[in-house]
Amino acid sequence: LQPNATALNAAVCRSSEAGQWRCALQLMSSMWERGFQPDAEAFREVISACEQCGESEEALRLFRLRQSYSAAPENETYAAAIRACGGSKWNHALELLTKRWETGVADAQCYDSAIACCEAAERWDEVLRLFDEMQSYKLKPGKDTLIAVASASAATASWQRSLELLEHCKDSAEVVGRVASACADAKQWQRVLDLLEEVRPQQRPNLQLYQAALKSCGDAGRWEDALQLLQEVRLRGFHPSVDFYNSAMTACAAAQRWGDLHGLFEEVQNDIADAESYRLAMEACNGLQCQNNVVELLRSAEEQGISLTPVMFNMALKACGTKQNWAAALEILGNMRQRGEMPDREA
Repeated sequence: LQPNATALNAAVCRSSEAGQWRCALQLMSSMWERGFQPDAEAFREVISACEQCGESEEALRLFRLRQSYSAAPENETYAAAIRACGGSKWNHALELLTKRWETGVADAQCYDSAIACCEAAERWDEVLRLFDEMQSYKLKPGKDTLIAVASASAATASWQRSLELLEHCKDSAEVVGRVASACADAKQWQRVLDLLEEVRPQQRPNLQLYQAALKSCGDAGRWEDALQLLQEVRLRGFHPSVDFYNSAMTACAAAQRWGDLHGLFEEVQNDIADAESYRLAMEACNGLQCQNNVVELLRSAEEQGISLTPVMFNMALKACGTKQNWAAALEILGNMRQRGEMPDREA
């Protein structure tokens, strides 16, 4: 028995759904050899399979072939071809979206795919423009699109715009986290903390929301809230990164809670501390009138392989001046010269 067109189209679809794009292409070649033409579903599935497997060129080649059979492929096929463009061909993705409007009506999945390409290319203005078009056509965006728009809002300092996204998808922790990050980057600390309070009873906040909240506490100098949030993050089973600790230490520094700051630093000193952690610890030592420890922290950071910053050098020099530790000051100056650094006027 010889398989007919229906059986071969079904085989192409099943192979594509299983991610076996090479097998699907071989079956399509077999169809053409037998005088059969793959149907719209077979084309759509194999184009999607190639796109998902990273075979973008093959996906776009097949899409062009599909166009030669039909001037107006359906939206699902257009969406798969647009996704295949990826970030490297974001402009071609926009051309395909425009082409779809010339041959029919683009739907939400076409826009979602085009926005994904622009997000990958970090073309944030295009992400926001496409989202506005979706809104004007009353198309419902997917969750990934909302996340992309939140990222674009943060990148373009459009925190007010990011808040509007919550009307579409407030139950998505990832969307809420991106919105909070956009507000935190814009120093809108009260809005971030209000958002955290609003979300807590409804869902478990994710790390991104906690990080934005801790950053906001640091900006606002709300050291008690920062310490409570850091403890909450640990109790929920998360493993906070050094950025979480640095934000909490920044809040303590703003309130001159030097002892609390130093306690946080000791938790990360031998593990995940970075240059900012050491800088904050040095500031705490100055606040506690322990200037000799400032110099020791500079040496410790260097031993840990941390890249020393001009600010850290200058803090250590000032500490040496306060304690009249000229030998250490000359040593630090020599180290700075070797690195091509110059002390500031006060140092």
